[in-house]
Amino acid sequence: MHRTISLRATMGLSTLLMFALAGAGGQGSPSEDDTALRKAQDDFATAWNNHDAQAMAMGWAEEGDWIGPDGNVAQGRAAVENLLAEAHTGDSATSKIAIKVNSVRFLKPDVAVVDAECELTGMRDFFDKPLPTLKVLATTVAVKKDGKWRTAVYRAFVPPPPSED
Repeated sequence: MHRTISLRATMGLSTLLMFALAGAGGQGSPSEDDTALRKAQDDFATAWNNHDAQAMAMGWAEEGDWIGPDGNVAQGRAAVENLLAEAHTGDSATSKIAIKVNSVRFLKPDVAVVDAECELTGMRDFFDKPLPTLKVLATTVAVKKDGKWRTAVYRAFVPPPPSED
């Protein structure tokens, strides 16, 4: 019985959310916003693969931040651009990224969470030795302002290897 109530409550909330999103004037439909958020990830990957830090950072909100899998922190679009520019003259200078969006979840019509898997290849160490492929999990909190989705919060980490248990 508890499961049935929980399922009905979830369905009811989902229906309310769909109506709320559909009725939000000027916000775009959830499917349009989902598509735009996925395209933003594709645009970031294209900019990364072209080693264009300015284009990568254009996806950030002015006050957006970045915490990368290496622990580097940048606060604000300009700092994110500087961090990415520095990385792309160093170990990421020859890298390529592939991004697979696993989910897009709307917290509000103008706030969404994007979870993705990233695969970095072609990175080189300080001695110009090739590094192994790096798999990263990333979460982006995006905000929609003036009709455009921008990254407000970006967090990425390298998951631990599977346990041998």
